[in-house]
Amino acid sequence: MNAVIGVDGSKYSEWAQGWLGRIPFRVAPQVMAIHTIDLNSARIRYLVRQIPRVGAAAKEILRVVSLERPDLIVTGAKGRSAVARFLQEASQQN
Repeated sequence: MNAVIGVDGSKYSEWAQGWLGRIPFRVAPQVMAIHTIDLNSARIRYLVRQIPRVGAAAKEILRVVSLERPDLIVTGAKGRSAVARFLQEASQQN
């Protein structure tokens, strides 16, 4: 079986991921995660290069940062606790 799941970082996409994980498939499906960003509503006026990764967000961001050496890292999080969790997770992985 093939499945597609839309991922946008919202609580609803997290619920969908949890729901998909609880389905008792006889054979594990091939899952395609589609992560989208609306560049028009984000008012982005520059080239965006996508770097797909699978894994814990903080770990994968740090892995890309170590390879690409960006001058600026911008992440989105809702509330201080989300930022604190990201920093804690990132510091634990180094």
